[in-house]
Amino acid sequence: MRRFNGKKNMKTTNQIQSREIQSPTIILKPHYGVISITRRGERVKSIVEKKIADILDRYGIEYQYEKTLVIGQGNLKHLIHPDFYLPKFDLYIEYWGLVGADRDYEHARRVKMRLYDSNNIKFISIYSYNQDNLEWILLKRIEDAMGKGVLEKKNKS
Repeated sequence: MRRFNGKKNMKTTNQIQSREIQSPTIILKPHYGVISITRRGERVKSIVEKKIADILDRYGIEYQYEKTLVIGQGNLKHLIHPDFYLPKFDLYIEYWGLVGADRDYEHARRVKMRLYDSNNIKFISIYSYNQDNLEWILLKRIEDAMGKGVLEKKNKS
């Protein structure tokens, strides 16, 4: 898709869209998706993040959305914003919605996953291709990370 920027030159949507910003201290995500409102009234960055939040809420799983996480010590610190943090389980959930769409995003995803692994931070990944069975996959990955029987569905239709 092409957009006119008012100065007689055209730019593609990808050129206009903000890019992944990386430094030794910060990794920020580009804006993507459709801003959505969860059952709890929170603004999230995509429809799938809304679905994840709503599933967690239905199961009574406390979560924090995009809670800042500081990884590292001394002068080398990384500030990241995981999509979801489950304090009861000390577990992070990342939704990788742009996998395969952008090389910078792919690089930042690999860096973020290495940071989690090298600092023994528990996390699970959800991908855009998981949407068809999102509830089952999300709950299965939480149970795989935390142990069977940790989840009970609440009746909050």
